Amino acid sequence: MPDLTAHLAPGKVTVFDFYADWCAPCRKVDAHVFGLLNQRSDIAYRKLNVVSWESPLAKRYLGGVPNLPYLVVYGKDGQPVRSVTGFDLSALDAAISEGASR
Repeated sequence: MPDLTAHLAPGKVTVFDFYADWCAPCRKVDAHVFGLLNQRSDIAYRKLNVVSWESPLAKRYLGGVPNLPYLVVYGKDGQPVRSVTGFDLSALDAAISEGASR
């Protein structure tokens, strides 16, 4: 899991979303997370546009990641909860819930 701790929001569940504009499932995840943000104040959302698999961002953080979106969730305690690859809203919601309980 990449080290993203410098960008955490203290006291909040922080969701890092590695996405690309050309990724249709990424847009669906984005809409889902923005819905959560409208309902909750304990989530911080960090979007990282990888642009392409050849970009420096992708090469640094996405080695071994098979597809987008790739989400990394940190708990309120600042510790990593888990990463979610692909369009899996139930896994994302579970990771956010786990992070919120820390």
